[in-house]
Amino acid sequence: MSGIEIVKGWIPAGVKRILKNAYWRIYGAFLTNPPVPASPRSFLFICMGNICRSPFAEAAARRHFSDAHGMTFRSAGIVVNHPRESPPGTLAAAKTFGIDLSGHRSQKVDEDLVAAADMVFGMEAWHFRSLRKKFPRHREKIFLLAPFENSAPVGNNLYNVFNIQDPYGRELKDFINCFKRIDACLQGLFSRM
Repeated sequence: MSGIEIVKGWIPAGVKRILKNAYWRIYGAFLTNPPVPASPRSFLFICMGNICRSPFAEAAARRHFSDAHGMTFRSAGIVVNHPRESPPGTLAAAKTFGIDLSGHRSQKVDEDLVAAADMVFGMEAWHFRSLRKKFPRHREKIFLLAPFENSAPVGNNLYNVFNIQDPYGRELKDFINCFKRIDACLQGLFSRM
């Protein structure tokens, strides 16, 4: 056991929460979304593997907004070595929203996808930073999705202000809660346009 692990075990949960919130208060100051473009028409959603959050965001946005407004939606992942299907938890949770992701196959984000989008959304702070570093010419179109939620669940956890936690490997209820947040963020996003 390392010294850090020993110290971590001795820190009470309340102190850990305070330290984590202090971290996100400071780090969050560097995670500012650019201005929303006047009339965006194409949207790209990014998560780590493009098998849970981003494909759901793509499908939910398409279902709610594309037909009526002529918008296009795509998704991709930062870490994709080969096309993969969405896991059973994703499929089951998406189905509760009336969305079928059984035909989805993951794809890796690239310059062409980013260049073709008017707005690109990362699900977590590290996605946002990674995308801005990898595609510096497109910094002004790269956003965090979580801050668009109108009723952000801040509570005792500032992490949620900037991140939509990955449900991969968790229980069905975690997928459903994640997808509820994504849906709320999409509603908040499109209410501002």
